[in-house]
Amino acid sequence: MKLTKLTKKIEKYFQDWKYYHWIAFILINMVIAFQFTAESLFMDLWQMQVELGQIALYLLAVIGNGLILLIIFFGIDALTGKIAEKRAAKKRVSDKKRLPMKVWLLCVSLCVFAVCSVLAYKLLPDFWAPSYAPTEVTVTLLEDKNPDAAGREVLLSKNAIIDGASARMTPVDISGSWNTEYGYFWGLAPGSSITFSFPAAEDIDLRFNKHRWSGIVEIEDGAHKERLDLYSDISDDYLESYRVKSNIIPSLSKVETALIAAFIGILFAGIFGLLVYTTWMPTSSKLYQLSLFLSVFSIWLVYLCAGNPGGISIDTLNQFAQAKGEIPMNDAHPALLTIYYRGVFQLTDHPVVFSLLQMAFFAFVVAMFLRYLSLHGLSRKLLSVFAVLFSAHIVNGIYASVLWKDVPYTVCLLWLTLLLTKLAVEKREFFSVGNMIQLVVCVPLTVLLRHNGIVVFLLIGIVLIGFTVVYRSWKPAIMLLLGVLIFGGIKGPVYTSFGVTPSDIYTAYGLIHGMAYTRIASEESDDFMDTLMFIGDWMDVYEPYCTNSFGFSEVAIREDLNRKINDLGADKVNQEYIKTFLRHPFLIIKDRLLGSNLLWNSVPSGYNWRITNNQYLVVVDGNSFGYYCRENFLTDALNKIYLKSIRSPWSDMLIWRAGPYISLSLILLFLSFKKKKYGFFLAAIPLLGNSLSLLLAMTCQDYRYVYFAMVCTCFLALAYFICPVETKDQNGLAKQKFRVPGGNVQSE
Repeated sequence: MKLTKLTKKIEKYFQDWKYYHWIAFILINMVIAFQFTAESLFMDLWQMQVELGQIALYLLAVIGNGLILLIIFFGIDALTGKIAEKRAAKKRVSDKKRLPMKVWLLCVSLCVFAVCSVLAYKLLPDFWAPSYAPTEVTVTLLEDKNPDAAGREVLLSKNAIIDGASARMTPVDISGSWNTEYGYFWGLAPGSSITFSFPAAEDIDLRFNKHRWSGIVEIEDGAHKERLDLYSDISDDYLESYRVKSNIIPSLSKVETALIAAFIGILFAGIFGLLVYTTWMPTSSKLYQLSLFLSVFSIWLVYLCAGNPGGISIDTLNQFAQAKGEIPMNDAHPALLTIYYRGVFQLTDHPVVFSLLQMAFFAFVVAMFLRYLSLHGLSRKLLSVFAVLFSAHIVNGIYASVLWKDVPYTVCLLWLTLLLTKLAVEKREFFSVGNMIQLVVCVPLTVLLRHNGIVVFLLIGIVLIGFTVVYRSWKPAIMLLLGVLIFGGIKGPVYTSFGVTPSDIYTAYGLIHGMAYTRIASEESDDFMDTLMFIGDWMDVYEPYCTNSFGFSEVAIREDLNRKINDLGADKVNQEYIKTFLRHPFLIIKDRLLGSNLLWNSVPSGYNWRITNNQYLVVVDGNSFGYYCRENFLTDALNKIYLKSIRSPWSDMLIWRAGPYISLSLILLFLSFKKKKYGFFLAAIPLLGNSLSLLLAMTCQDYRYVYFAMVCTCFLALAYFICPVETKDQNGLAKQKFRVPGGNVQSE
């Protein structure tokens, strides 16, 4: 009986599937199946062509993946129906629901108070103006070892990091077996110990290497003793940093620390209590937005405390040097961001200000997006849970305070996704003064904050021209014109007034990379490539997933490869690339897929430069400005979480790969096509446009490039439920169905 009902439901579900729905489904299914199987089937570096057996296995994967997708579609449709029922129901808080709200308010507030008070109590000695004293630290090798370790040796770097600068350590006492010939104090036998004396300093870090043969050490740090297991079986976990604790003299008594910690706990409890209250009660949407903003921002403050003053990349340090006038300003990195840095540096030299402002901008856009979703019927409970999970997610927590140009660019893409979602839902009513101002500001920022944002910029221009024609209104065209004028004004007069030197953003490395791969794999002589370097040199310099070796490797420098490529000119390189593609399309396509591997490939492969220095413990790059991470117990805790997130292939795939999010966006695009929610395609333009630009031009596997995929897809998954269904009236004219919060279905 149950099987019969299920069969009828399935038959009913597929009744309205047309042939073009099946064609779209097959294409989407093939792409997603490729994302999960290509690594094992087609990405062998030296394979010249696809074999029949590989195609057969791929088709089997397509069939299996298709069945999974159909189940997912059925589940999403069922969820959509339940959400629609709740949106249609009247929203009223009964007296019966007030009691659970009070219970939730009390429980959440108490939990937040307890957690934040404890965290504050442990952090305050480091943050509340402490003083510092000289100290001694002793490192002793222990007999114990990790059961999986192949040895007990210890590699301690001869250079400690003292207040962000590398400082050579000289032992004051050494016993046992130590090799000191190289750049490490190499402990070889259990019981060996070594003691160092340090001057008064704010932050002192010892750096140990971790590998399969490492043992366990005991560190005697004043009155504090700690054991460190230095075993590691993954290459990404190669560093253990120990922060010296005995040099810190707290300025607060324990009572004073407890009182201030309690006050901080009450403050955070109040923030999350407000979130619970605005979630359960029918408060104003602006108050709900404020509670979302404060909650998201406060969670990111915890991450900032762990990585204080926030991650600083080598690119950002270069921009800082430009902003401070140490080197000429250019637009190789976003010059607008550099000008912003210069303005803030006039007020303060502390980089934590940039992290706080970036976090506030990000949290504001997140809160604004979630408020709009709540106004169009999505449950505040769902949105509040989403806000907490999204902000607590380790990737968002780390990236919210990392000073990298890609983060503000990602926030702008999210902001643009919100505006296009509003345009998809509101149609003509979108063109209010407030929305128009936001779009005029946001659109040029996409290309001013990253050069590859030009693709998104052009797509938005096409959309606005289309709306001008369809609606016979000049408002979209005026917005486009103003956006172009803002872009031109900043790139022209503003940059000129700040002395910004234009940089040639075109690089032929990506194209040369494809031709180099073809030359090596096919073993065919190529006059064009052989004039640049001999085949042996190409084999030495070629790396499948990256082009950095073309500019920085010993062979490339010796052969002056960078100058040779630049002298060729874009036209010549493009012509030769097209010729190579016509001869070996499979190899050229494979090389482009290798270059954009982190974007599309859901299976962990190649390399992934996840964060600054690819190590959370080195979140601030070495610099001459005196900036460094003030490590604390949260730094160690977050580093352990980070390492766990990359240790398992499954967690690495779901957390640190863009592929699964691209797959989810494709699923939502198909469902939108099937359900005639065509406005969703409009909302997805920032995601699709930026993905296209990276697919064509990406040459390094840095997660920061693809961070936008996770952020935008998460919010698009929510926006899908509020995008209206497009229908036609009896005269064949387009109209849409939409729902007002707490109301019934209406037509525009």
